[in-house]
Amino acid sequence: VGSGYSWLQDFLPQVAAAQVASGAMNLVGVGRLSLSHPDFAATLRAEGRLHRKQICRTFSYCTNLMRAKNHPLGQYPTGCPPFDREIYQPLWKEVQEGGTP
Repeated sequence: VGSGYSWLQDFLPQVAAAQVASGAMNLVGVGRLSLSHPDFAATLRAEGRLHRKQICRTFSYCTNLMRAKNHPLGQYPTGCPPFDREIYQPLWKEVQEGGTP
C-alpha cells in the first residue's frame, strides 16, 4: 500500500498509476484528499483528472483539528477548513481561541 500521495496534489493520479503499473504497490491510499475532494475517485474515473480547486493543498488544518483535544468528545471533528468553510471555519476559529492545535 502506497501512502502520502495527497502531498503530490495534481500529480497524484499519474504517480499512483505508474507505481501500481510498475508493481511497486497494489493499492494507493489517500487521506487528506478524501477530505478536500470526497468524490475524487468518481471524478478521476469520469474525467481522467482531479478538480484542481478541490485538491488538498496540505495546509494541515485537518490534522491540527484532529490534534486539538480541548473538546468534549476528546477531539474536534476534522475536515478541510479552506474548502469546507461553512462547516469547518467556525471549528477552526474555536480551536484558535481555546483549543490546543
